Amino acid sequence: MSPKNNKNRGIILPLLAVLAVVGVLFLGAIVFAVAGQGGVDTDGGGGGGGGGGNGNTNDIIRIAESQLTAWEGDPVHEIPNGANRGDGVDKFFPVGTTSAQWCAFFATWVLNQAGYQIPRQGHSKTLLDWFRDNRVMIFRDNISATNSPQPGDIVVWDRDGQIDPELDLTGAGHTGIVVSVSYPNFNTIEGNISNQVGRRSHNVNESTLIGFGRFK
Repeated sequence: MSPKNNKNRGIILPLLAVLAVVGVLFLGAIVFAVAGQGGVDTDGGGGGGGGGGNGNTNDIIRIAESQLTAWEGDPVHEIPNGANRGDGVDKFFPVGTTSAQWCAFFATWVLNQAGYQIPRQGHSKTLLDWFRDNRVMIFRDNISATNSPQPGDIVVWDRDGQIDPELDLTGAGHTGIVVSVSYPNFNTIEGNISNQVGRRSHNVNESTLIGFGRFK
């Protein structure tokens, strides 16, 4: 082989090696970007864009009901009572939250676990506001036999008399998950009921009822 060919070979081989490395890095970047599109942000704060996901109503109810026996056969509850926390309760909180009124955290945790993308909320009325802005909200004045709550809905009540006719939802509230309906009555599973997850029965005519949120 001539000196000229040796010289060309010495240039071409390193160049091919560099191109191969660049190609591998480029392919890896594409794979990483595609993979990053999946998953659910379960530690989001208040607000946020439209939710969605691959969940269904049966998943919401199943996961909510599972928390009635998730603590060694008993409902998940606070330890000690009144602490707003405990080994079973802490999983409902987003990262960085260690103790809080947790009914809305419970509801959004269930929705996340069921495959729905919704920011983790610790404030019941803010949660209902999110449904108004991003999905479906049924205000109490619009509830009827043909526009009634459905299993899988979240329901929010007022706790301090702040039900603004303009739907400026502020102040204290409480939330639960609807699991069955026999209009005008409906049954729920709620977090932070007597310091634990529990079942309750309600009526759409309750004076403190604000409305329902739905993924539709």
